[in-house]
Amino acid sequence: MHSQNEHSRTIVVAVYVNTLYFLNMAREIAASAAEHSPRVRRKRLERKEFIVDTAMRILAEGGLEKVTVGRLAKELDYTPGALYRYFPSMEVLLAHMQRRAIASLHKRIAEALAPLEGEGNEIAKLRAAAECYLQSTAGDCAHELSLISQMLASPKVLIGDPIATETAPRLVALMMLVEQLIARAQDEGALSPGLARERAIQLWASLQGAVALGKLSRFDPELFSAQSVGQGLLENLLIAWGAPQEAKKG
Repeated sequence: MHSQNEHSRTIVVAVYVNTLYFLNMAREIAASAAEHSPRVRRKRLERKEFIVDTAMRILAEGGLEKVTVGRLAKELDYTPGALYRYFPSMEVLLAHMQRRAIASLHKRIAEALAPLEGEGNEIAKLRAAAECYLQSTAGDCAHELSLISQMLASPKVLIGDPIATETAPRLVALMMLVEQLIARAQDEGALSPGLARERAIQLWASLQGAVALGKLSRFDPELFSAQSVGQGLLENLLIAWGAPQEAKKG
C-alpha cells in the first residue's frame, strides 16, 4: 500500500510539473506572437521614431553633447531602462539619428534638382546640389548636417564599425548621386572625360572642408563663409574638369 501511495504521488507531481511546463510554453508562444504582431511592431516602430524625434530636437537645441540617456529619459518621462528596450546603446541611437539626417539631406537635394529635371544641364544640377548642401549649414538643418559631418570629417569615432556599416552605405548612396550628375555631364560633353566617382569624392571633400572652415565665420563672416568658400571650390573644380566657358560664369 505504501508503495502504491508513493507511486500515485509521483504521478500527480509529474502531471503537475508537466502541466506547468506546457502552460509556461503556451504563455511564451502567445507573448512572442503578440510581440511580432503587425500592431505591436507598428507601435514599437512609432515609439522608436518618437525617441529619435526627441533626440534630434535636443541636438538642435544644445548640440550632440546634450543628447544623453539621462536627458532623453527626462524629456520622454521614461526610465533609462525603458530607453534601452528600444535602443540598446547610445551608439545605436546615434546611428539612427545619422540615418535620419542623411535621408533629410537626400530629400532636400532631390527637391532642389526637381525643377531642373529634363533640361539636360548637368552643370546646373551640380551647382544646385552643392548649394543645397552648403545652405544646410544654417537654419533648421544645421544640426542634421553636423551629424553627417561627424561621419565625414571628425577624427573621433562615435559609432563602432559593426553599427556604422549599416549607416555608411546610405551616405555613400547620397554621395553617388553627385557621381551620377558628373557622369551625365561628361556624357553630354559638358565636362571632359574622367573618373566620375573620383570627381564626386573630390567635390564632397571640398564642400565638407568649406563646411568645417565655416566654424570660423564667427570671427570673420565674409572670409570664412561656408557658402562662399564652397561655391568657389566648386567653380575651380568645374574649370579643372573642363567645363565650357559659358558654364563657368556665375
